[in-house]
Amino acid sequence: MRIYSVFENEQWIGDMTADDISQMLKCSRQEVLNAVSSARLINEKYAVVYDGDNTVTGNTPLDRKLLKEFALITSQLK
Repeated sequence: MRIYSVFENEQWIGDMTADDISQMLKCSRQEVLNAVSSARLINEKYAVVYDGDNTVTGNTPLDRKLLKEFALITSQLK
């Protein structure tokens, strides 16, 4: 899942998913994604930027592989 950085008048608010942003700003998910792709502001003051961050959810084969590797490594460190 992609993580986006949200800015209000150039001040960083936080990093969140498109769904979280749409709920916070009371707009559709598509509006958020359009703002990202066109570098437009939402409600004339919120900028949303995708800088390549993702979150691991465990819903894809790659996510599950990463989580298994993480569990294996952390158990070896204990």
